[in-house]
Amino acid sequence: MQSQQVSANQLKALILGDGLGEDVIYEVDDSVFICGCPDLKTLSGNISIAGSFVIRSCPNFQELSANLLLGDSLHIQDCPHLKSLTGSICADGSFDCHEAKGLEDVSGSIYVGARIGMTHCNHLEDISGTVNVKNKLNLKRCKILKNLSGKITVHGDLKLKSCYNLTNLSGTFFVGGSISLENCNRLNCLPDWITSLGCKATGEKRTIGLEGSGLSTASVDQARSVAAAGMEFYFPRELEAVNPFQEIGLAFDFWRETASSAMEIPDLDLDVENEYHLLDFLELLTYSADYQDKSSRPALARRVMEVMTVFTDDQLQEKALEYVSECEEDDHDGAIQVLRKLETLLLPSATSMQ
Repeated sequence: MQSQQVSANQLKALILGDGLGEDVIYEVDDSVFICGCPDLKTLSGNISIAGSFVIRSCPNFQELSANLLLGDSLHIQDCPHLKSLTGSICADGSFDCHEAKGLEDVSGSIYVGARIGMTHCNHLEDISGTVNVKNKLNLKRCKILKNLSGKITVHGDLKLKSCYNLTNLSGTFFVGGSISLENCNRLNCLPDWITSLGCKATGEKRTIGLEGSGLSTASVDQARSVAAAGMEFYFPRELEAVNPFQEIGLAFDFWRETASSAMEIPDLDLDVENEYHLLDFLELLTYSADYQDKSSRPALARRVMEVMTVFTDDQLQEKALEYVSECEEDDHDGAIQVLRKLETLLLPSATSMQ
């Protein structure tokens, strides 16, 4: 196979003109950006890019079957009809493919030197290909994900929080860090490979987050009894779990009912990323001590109802979304801190300072 040096613009023209030869490796000594191109439908061929590769806002992009070698990162953003990743992705940096709502098939190979983020991929049922990532693999809120059946190597943390339909992890796994299975409420048993992991690859204690999962207390106790040393299964018996919120309207209805409020659902004009941040925040609050204590729960719900008004205020919304985006996964106390910061925006001085 021969190599051909091209510029970033030349490569873009070849891709959009369907002019990539299958027996040529196209090499670019820069980063490549393909943005707002309705003509991009498939990406095939052999491509080597010294920098990053960004594919953004390409409404008809459906398939990535190319062999990609990247010196930095791959970012696929706002491509709602992307259905399949069947090629080979090898990137020294990160791979981000968040909110690919049409993605169904991940049967190719992905080798990443940093992290992989594929959250909120609403049509992804399985990852059957090969994934090797040096940091974390984040598949949070892939709501119909049922299984990871491929060869999965994660040197950092594996995050599967709020994958509501996950029932199986049948692939070949290596996980160096902790595993988040919170709110996987259809997961009713753990595979044997999890209990055999022991401590992290770094020698630190490994945590397995199970709060809100479908496991019974007896099955968690059984896992603890056979687990290798160095593991901690987080499954608080006293926790009153709430069904995970799958959309803002349902979250709002939940808090409104808890507060016995008659407040109308606000018309929130949010982009997808901010909507998910708000959804995560409203869900995290249900795990806080203020919610778990039934005596303080109604007061907490009323506070939530009050701060919802800041998201409809043009002057306050940007700051409110900034606060909500600060919420860390699984940080219940942090969610209460964010609620307090949102309440400061309700003070008269907050509006007058804008």
